[in-house]
Amino acid sequence: IEEPIDPVAGHINGAENYPWQDVTDASGFFLGADQQRARWGSLLNRDEIVVYCGSGVTACVNLFSLATVGREDAKLYAGSWSDWCSFL
Repeated sequence: IEEPIDPVAGHINGAENYPWQDVTDASGFFLGADQQRARWGSLLNRDEIVVYCGSGVTACVNLFSLATVGREDAKLYAGSWSDWCSFL
């Protein structure tokens, strides 16, 4: 992470919230590619996308969603929030 650590608890600099649960419909079925693209919107145009969660596990659902719409280059911050907060 290149940006300085944000002293505000609960926030990583530049982070945007895309809950992993939003890749499915109310019945738990994976949304189609068009809906996935709409969900990510202009984020898909960024040079680099890094996802995280609490421990690096559920963020993989977002990686899968991104891969289905052509962003196989998205990365996982494996340590996620557990790692980040260890530096606060």
